[in-house]
Amino acid sequence: MTLAALRAVTAPLNLSAGVLSVVGAALDARTGGAPLDPTLQPGVDAVLDALGVREILDALSPGELRAVLAEIRVTLLHGARLAFSATRTLGWSFDDPALLQSAGDTSAGFAIACKQMVVPRLAGLATRMEAGGAFLDIGTGVGAFAIAMARQWPTLRVVGVDVWAPLCPECSARCAPAVGYSWRWPIQGRTRLVRPSHRHGRLCGADPRSQRQTRSGCWRRRARSGR
Repeated sequence: MTLAALRAVTAPLNLSAGVLSVVGAALDARTGGAPLDPTLQPGVDAVLDALGVREILDALSPGELRAVLAEIRVTLLHGARLAFSATRTLGWSFDDPALLQSAGDTSAGFAIACKQMVVPRLAGLATRMEAGGAFLDIGTGVGAFAIAMARQWPTLRVVGVDVWAPLCPECSARCAPAVGYSWRWPIQGRTRLVRPSHRHGRLCGADPRSQRQTRSGCWRRRARSGR
């Protein structure tokens, strides 16, 4: 393959990455970030119009837009780290606050989906959630998903656990204003887990200790680190 042939492949990919960045800038401006510079606005609008998404953005709520923005940020931040040997790592070992927060915000968007599509399909779960049940988030990350669940169900008792130390200050900062959310941190290398009262289904976690330390018979949701 010649250099020209290689660039023929990478050029449209670079263009797509740039367009994704523009969409991210538009979403950031619409969800509480700094307004776009007037000289940039026409170009951003032109990109949105070319993609046919400007009306879609106008119709979505800030919360819905924030979830999509978080996905874009994770893609761009993660990709940038992958391109440099100094920051290229295996597994989830990130300590960049921006990347951790973006990953958490991505998961937070699933709280609405849980309330609208998941919970209603599980017999009796909606009643328990509304009556002040308990929700255990294994691999809570920065706590964004757990906090979003607490906001969807104000009477719900939510507990998040995680073993990745760099997440601690990020999660602690977010947890303070969230009613019903408590933080559990590893003690002597082990994660202290609470025991929810639900008795339907089984709790699923990557660490076998999560099943040993939690009552058998809980509704489950697979979790991933960084949330």
